[in-house]
Amino acid sequence: MKKFILGLAILTSISAFAGEKEDRVEQSLMTKYPAITDGTTSININEYDVDIHKSRIEIKIELKGDKDKESFAKLDKNKLETLVKDIVTYSQNEIGEKVPVKLEIELDRDILPDETLYKHTFEK
Repeated sequence: MKKFILGLAILTSISAFAGEKEDRVEQSLMTKYPAITDGTTSININEYDVDIHKSRIEIKIELKGDKDKESFAKLDKNKLETLVKDIVTYSQNEIGEKVPVKLEIELDRDILPDETLYKHTFEK
């Protein structure tokens, strides 16, 4: 019984530290990239959600409300691509590995279903 409780305690502490790297990356992304901007249009980012797997990183950027959807449509797509590539490179540098990155920009709505505005997987 003691071994079982000890094993459970160790497993719990390991799982608690597993999300620490993801939280650190989310915080650093929010600090470095608090908004999506092309120089004229700027959209505040509501939240970053980062999942780090063995062979890839998944990043979800959440925007809030229909106003942000309209602003997103006005963004210069070339500048958006440049910004997204910077976010991908920054994330890879934060974890110290050049792995594929799946990045999504999603419109987070309260009542209606969420809507994906951008989705791309960047290879190494």
